[in-house]
Amino acid sequence: MQHNLQTTQAIERYRATVAQSKKRLLKTVDNCYDPLKDEIVKIVCEEFDVRWEKVISKTRKQEVVSARHAYCYLCRMFLPGRSLKVIAADIQRDDHTTVVHAVQSVKDYLDCNDPAIVPPLIRAIKQIAQKLPSHLDAIEAII
Repeated sequence: MQHNLQTTQAIERYRATVAQSKKRLLKTVDNCYDPLKDEIVKIVCEEFDVRWEKVISKTRKQEVVSARHAYCYLCRMFLPGRSLKVIAADIQRDDHTTVVHAVQSVKDYLDCNDPAIVPPLIRAIKQIAQKLPSHLDAIEAII
């Protein structure tokens, strides 16, 4: 009986810790609202022809993964103050390393001119550039 009680208590402590972590993460995300983020979401969904619900889902379909990676890359490029953890939370992921992998994947795509992602990504970058003239120099270096 004692063992079951200890196990139950340990599970309750774990659940409380998880709930506390989620609250802290949501608070972080709420404090990091940026209207440009909404613009990036809109542009990525248009250029890759996917709904945002699909982008934040767990699916591994190539067109959805490409859009998700592009979102991460564009956030890192245009929202430098947005942390990896917050970008991961935007796409409903727990770990910042997902964003690191996504950004590196897009850089690799751009280096090898992958036709599946480069044209829509370039169009998305140009659309955002029109909204942010201050980033034109950095964008021209990429394109």
